[in-house]
Amino acid sequence: IYTLSLHDALPIYLMTASEKLEMERMAGVYSESNATAMNRYNQLRRNVLAGVDTYWLSKPLRTAYQHRHSLSAAGGTELFRYSLDLNTTFSPGVMKGSANNTKSVNFSMTYRKQKVTIGASINLAETDGHNSPYGSFSEYSRINPYYRPYDANGKILQDLDNYIGASSVLIANPLYNANVGIKDLTNNTNIASSLNLEYRLFENLRITEQLSYTRGIARAEQFLPANHTSFINELDKTLKGSYMKNTGESTSWSSNFGVNWNQPLRKHLISVFGNWNVQENRSNYVNLSATGYPDSHMDDFIFGNKMSRNPGGSESIARSMALIGQLSYSYDMRYSADFNVSGEINSSYARHSLTPFWSVGARWNAYREKFLEGRVSNLVLRATYGVTGSQNFSPADAIEYYTFSGTMRPYVSFPMLGAVLSRLNNPNLKWAKTDNLGFGMDLGFWKNRVNMSFNYYNNITRQLLTTYDLAPSTGFDSQIINAGELQNQGFDATLNVIVLQNIRKQIYWTVAVGLNHNRNKIRKISDFLRKMNEKQLASKNAPLPVYQEGKSTTTYYAVRSLGIDPQTGKEVFLTRDNQKTFVWDSADKVPVGDTNPDASGTFSSSLNWKDFSANLGFTYKWGGIVYNQTLVDKIENSNIAYNLDRRAAKDRWQKPGDVTRYKRIDLNGSQTPASTRFIMNDNEVKLASLSLGYRFNAEKYNFMKGFNLQALNVSFTTNDLFRISTVRMERGLSYPFARSFNFTISAIFK
Repeated sequence: IYTLSLHDALPIYLMTASEKLEMERMAGVYSESNATAMNRYNQLRRNVLAGVDTYWLSKPLRTAYQHRHSLSAAGGTELFRYSLDLNTTFSPGVMKGSANNTKSVNFSMTYRKQKVTIGASINLAETDGHNSPYGSFSEYSRINPYYRPYDANGKILQDLDNYIGASSVLIANPLYNANVGIKDLTNNTNIASSLNLEYRLFENLRITEQLSYTRGIARAEQFLPANHTSFINELDKTLKGSYMKNTGESTSWSSNFGVNWNQPLRKHLISVFGNWNVQENRSNYVNLSATGYPDSHMDDFIFGNKMSRNPGGSESIARSMALIGQLSYSYDMRYSADFNVSGEINSSYARHSLTPFWSVGARWNAYREKFLEGRVSNLVLRATYGVTGSQNFSPADAIEYYTFSGTMRPYVSFPMLGAVLSRLNNPNLKWAKTDNLGFGMDLGFWKNRVNMSFNYYNNITRQLLTTYDLAPSTGFDSQIINAGELQNQGFDATLNVIVLQNIRKQIYWTVAVGLNHNRNKIRKISDFLRKMNEKQLASKNAPLPVYQEGKSTTTYYAVRSLGIDPQTGKEVFLTRDNQKTFVWDSADKVPVGDTNPDASGTFSSSLNWKDFSANLGFTYKWGGIVYNQTLVDKIENSNIAYNLDRRAAKDRWQKPGDVTRYKRIDLNGSQTPASTRFIMNDNEVKLASLSLGYRFNAEKYNFMKGFNLQALNVSFTTNDLFRISTVRMERGLSYPFARSFNFTISAIFK
């Protein structure tokens, strides 16, 4: 498989060199009464007139060619079968120097004789990752285009400018760091093995056992030499240069023992299934950090001058045991019912007791009824109800955990080390349980050429894990408790249509549409969340999550805005009682919408004609809102010392009477508080995938016989070809947005 990855900076709308310099002049950066400022302006003006318009976004980018290869071999006899798979993937990123390469080998074998089946497999995989030495892509979106990255001799500049606006800002060249000897890598090695046993006691009774073992080793290193621009203001040479090294290992094993029995009795069928699972997971990680690396050739951790902080890390062990039972009954292939019960003991809880869960379900295959024969090709009604559980907390929240963190200090008069309680545990902590209610229907017409499916769900989670405030006398701020309720309610629907089917001409065309809708509602919250809500509501930054009873977890709270006042250039806000004001007050925040869309889903089309195939896949969402943070950061909350969005110069207030969308430029910088002015409707349609394929048939193409080929497939796939959205928001700032084009050749030999 060959993949072509192309970066796409089209969603980023930055100023050109002339536009940025003109904006600075109009903003008053260069005062005619200041000779130094005017000399600086004339110098930059000469650069612009000389054609300097550096497109910094392209400097760290490249067109990446990725390729993946696999080789499989299989053989054996009727009793014994084996297979060997070799895989390798070379994936350079669109940022220069970035890559993620993987290698793996998998061997499996199966032995079958009479009532016994034995299977075993082993897989070894290694992944090497390299982060780009060019740093974060967002740095290049900030540099002004009137700067030259190189000096007159073609040498990369370390500093581009000491920008003098409202204050002095040192502008470093992000390209410089790519040539100083950075090391930024990750490595992960995993080995996984499994053994499967099956014994058939009787024709309708099977016993199975599955044993698995996995071991992983991980390593991450980042080395920045002393001449890296991040140390440009550091005067202490022992602090210039840094090295971070993190290593860890993990092991896990599990055992699954199962019993499966079924008994047909005329039109009746009874099935019983039981499973016993035991597993253990261990991990151990160490984090080291040091400073003082004066030379780029000293790129090993041992050359550091001193540790920048005490070694850190973590160690964990978790064990669990689960029992699962299922009883199923069906009659005449029309009516069926299931009953499931399970229980689990987990070491994460202080009380190692079995926690039970259960569920029931019923199904009616109505299309098998005589009164519906010939009217519908498919009609199925389903209903389910059950209780499931989840855990999402640290074992230290339930069990007494002690730590040496903060106590590893030498005492001359007291040679002992002390341990402190990491947090106040709650031995009564329980699983968060969810009551799941669901109804579904499948409907088909015209020999299933038209198929529809509809599913409704109403899930209520009780005993949610929340944080509870504690009195200062306890020595801890809070404790995890079971409190709170959350309801999720919604539906999903699909429609599949065979538009064209001609067996003689070998044409098959289908169209599919999917629709999803979900709404959640907070039924109960804790005192801690109420206090957190007060802090979130007081924030002037982008709208933060606020959890209010009766509202959704994705509801946005913001101060309503009427836009920019044409006379003063100030933003006009609405208070809670609908009064106009120039003063932003967190007390005026009200619910203004929901980030969760009213509807989302997919629609796709597939065409097969003889040996040719084509598939289109679209995604869409409608009805939600989004806070355009990138627009805020690039226009009003931005520093004029760096490059800005083009919209920052076109629609800014300058004088009384201007009807504009954005405030005037503030050389001293200003922080625009969150309001509805930057909240937008988030509607989108996207061509998520496109694939084309062709299958070469050995009966048609004689060249395949010469290569002893049984089958040859060639395909092309790509992603995100276009996107139509109501929001113009920059994508791919920390790492560039990329489109991939995959070319696949698959050959099967006789």
